[in-house]
This record gives sequence, C-alpha cells and structure tokens, in this order.
Amino acid sequence: YFKNVDLHGGPTRYTQRIELEFKGHKFAISRQSTATVDGNRVQTPYVRKFTNGDRVEIIHNGQLEILLYSKNRSPTVRLRATDGTSYINAEMWLHGSCAGVTQGLCGNWNGN
Repeated sequence: YFKNVDLHGGPTRYTQRIELEFKGHKFAISRQSTATVDGNRVQTPYVRKFTNGDRVEIIHNGQLEILLYSKNRSPTVRLRATDGTSYINAEMWLHGSCAGVTQGLCGNWNGN
C-alpha cells in the first residue's frame, strides 16, 4: 500500500511525504531528508529483512529512496524524494508484478 500526503492542492508529484506500508510496517520519507519507520526516525542506510526473503531499504544517495525487494529480485518498488523547501518532489517506480495491488496512484486525492 502506498500513500502520498497532499500538499494542499499542489501538483501531484510535489507532496509532504510518501509512504510504503508493507507487512504491517509503515516506511516513509519526507522533507528535510527525514526517514521514518512506524513513525520513528531512522538513520540511513536502513535495512529491514523479512523471513521470506523480502527486504526494505531506505538509502540516501543525494536523495532519499525506499526500495522494496521481493524475494531477492530487483527492486519491486522504488520511491524517491528530492527535497524542496516545504515539499518533496516524489517519484515512484513499480515492477509489473504490482499491477492490481496499488491504490490512489493517479494523484487526484479522492481516496480511492
């Protein structure tokens, strides 16, 4: 599940925060190079491994990125945030295996 937090009617890719909810945990990146897991700030690089081989990484390589690797494959999901003064410029890449399991990616803030 992905969540993009509205910047009060701003363009879709300019937002306050972008989140990945995966296996009961919330991984988020937001402005001022802030990375959080379940609401707690974390240092980068951050790696969370799951018993089935999935893993989530949060890295900072000039931009913050959340990477979801499903069963050790290439990234299934990549979320990237470039910092602005009061927003982030959010970008998202999804592997074809994500078809049919995402919501709200059109960016019209209608909740579906």
